[in-house]
Amino acid sequence: MMLASQSATLPTVTKAVKTFDSLPGSALLSVTDVCTVLQRSRSSIYRDFEAGRLTPVKVGCSTRVRVEDVRRLAQAGGAV
Repeated sequence: MMLASQSATLPTVTKAVKTFDSLPGSALLSVTDVCTVLQRSRSSIYRDFEAGRLTPVKVGCSTRVRVEDVRRLAQAGGAV
């Protein structure tokens, strides 16, 4: 049984996620957007960084991922 304070949060669909297919490969996505696109958890994305399957790009204090890297991982079956 779930309490009202424990309600499930749905991922926010950002403009980047909505237009993912039309974004250039050099565009940068937040880790949250990558999680939404690949339907995976944040920790699994960080495991992909550690394993070299995704390359993190630091922009100030935030971490971003190139769209081309996300597409490559998804095509390789990493979206499971």
